[in-house]
Amino acid sequence: MATTPRTEPVVADPPVPSAERLPVFDGVDVAALAERTGHPMLREVAALLVRNWVPAGEAVAYYDDGPGMWVSADPS
Repeated sequence: MATTPRTEPVVADPPVPSAERLPVFDGVDVAALAERTGHPMLREVAALLVRNWVPAGEAVAYYDDGPGMWVSADPS
C-alpha cells in the first residue's frame, strides 16, 4: 500500500510594520465623488463619509495594534 508523506503546516514569521509611507488622499473631494459616481455602493460610502466628516481640529485616530493612545490629527 502506498503512503502519502506527512507534511507539517508552514509556520510564517509574524508580520512586521512596513517602512512604506501610506498614500495621502487629502486632495480627494469626497462630496463631489458622492454626487458624481455612478456606482451605487461607492455613492453610499462616500455619502456616509461626508455625513460623518469631522473637522480637522477634532479628528482623532485610534490604532488597535498600538499602545492604546489616541492620536490627534492636529500636531500642535
